[in-house]
Amino acid sequence: MTAGKVFVLVVYLGIAGFYWLSRGTSYEPWIIGFVILAEIVHVIEVLVFRQAAREAKGSTFWHLANVLVFGIFHRSALNADRET
Repeated sequence: MTAGKVFVLVVYLGIAGFYWLSRGTSYEPWIIGFVILAEIVHVIEVLVFRQAAREAKGSTFWHLANVLVFGIFHRSALNADRET
């Protein structure tokens, strides 16, 4: 797992913790909005990297799921799988 993917997981845990601590406050809608925006961006990345995921070795579904979670940080793995 790359440093970028670890960073993304730490950010997701931080957002989840901040959401848990701020339930019922004025921050809650902002956090939900940020998560929705982030996932919209990741869905767009899935559409952009769909062809690269098909050409990479391994499961296309697994690559697309990784793009959905990690976004651009999974691109290096797609490139490495396509070149070998």
